[in-house]
Amino acid sequence: MALYLRESLMTGASWAIIVIIASLLSGSIASTYQTYRRRSHPFLLMQEVATSLSAGRTVEVPREVIERLNAAWFFPSAIEKEKLKRISQIEERVELLISHGKPLLEILRGAVESLEALSGADGDTPKVLAAASDPLSRTFFDSFVSSAALAGMLNFKPPSGNKEQKLTIFRTSENGGCYHVPLSTGPVDFGARLDSYPILDHRLKPFIATLETLDRLCLRDSFSNVADILASEISVAQSLKSDLTGIRDAQRQWDLHLYIANYGESAMLITPQATLEVWREGMRGKLEVQCDLAERVEHEGELALRSEPNGLLVPAGESREIAFITTQVQGNMEMNGVKIGGELAAKYKEGGSNARMRFTYISAGLRQRKSTKTPAVLFRESE
Repeated sequence: MALYLRESLMTGASWAIIVIIASLLSGSIASTYQTYRRRSHPFLLMQEVATSLSAGRTVEVPREVIERLNAAWFFPSAIEKEKLKRISQIEERVELLISHGKPLLEILRGAVESLEALSGADGDTPKVLAAASDPLSRTFFDSFVSSAALAGMLNFKPPSGNKEQKLTIFRTSENGGCYHVPLSTGPVDFGARLDSYPILDHRLKPFIATLETLDRLCLRDSFSNVADILASEISVAQSLKSDLTGIRDAQRQWDLHLYIANYGESAMLITPQATLEVWREGMRGKLEVQCDLAERVEHEGELALRSEPNGLLVPAGESREIAFITTQVQGNMEMNGVKIGGELAAKYKEGGSNARMRFTYISAGLRQRKSTKTPAVLFRESE
């Protein structure tokens, strides 16, 4: 009887323990399930892939580039440490001279040949005016000649002797003071802001006198002089082009813009570091570049990227527009000790590779820290 009572008591105690354990387990499971159910659930959409340059960043300018710039007059000068904005300004002048100067140089040389070929009866007013009209009708001729004259690079000679005036050119107050020149192709205004630059007006007057008399040989010499100076500056521009592009490209960064919405019931914290992956389908090898987090915000009426070094919190039911910016500039990018900036730039230019971001966010759930990847997009400039 005593044995039966002991067994009954033990059995009752065991059941009590089992019930307690089961209650605890069920509560834990329920709590875990509720935590899992309320986890963050991000929706990701890649918006664009872009490149950026920080105009305020200081860069080093090679000594030979500085010397070539100092030897020319058409471009801004530079020192050993310059802001990237200054390099961009010089590069714009280089592009301007190459794109507009080279066609003008051919036109000037053609005008010189035409004026040289005219003589005797062929040197009459209409033919001389026709030969002079082509370069004079080009806007870049006006700006280049004015810049060269103001810099003291051009010294026009007036026509020799007492020449008869054949062209009526008058001074006008338009454009801050300029000369109105009737050409065979139509009237043009030559010079600008002469009222503000008397020295420029003084240096252009001999050329205006040559136009008024249509002195063939004097016009030929004037155009030849402009062509020589233009050719010299174009030569400098062409020698600078690749160097300036290299300085600028070495400071390039990539921005991958992303829309993220949190459809879960818990807030999520996007950690500040991420990895850019770039690869080509069917080929081995993948480039990986570290990136930093930024949020796209409105600043003074414009959209800007604000760095988020401590991460970015996305509350439940809200969305953010963010960007991941490569930590290093192109010239400093490395992977396993190997420079990869040039290869990354080549893939971006070719446009045949894929790109995606791999980043981590923290939220409620069994796995509080979770790594995720964005959908893949083409690694090229967005249209």
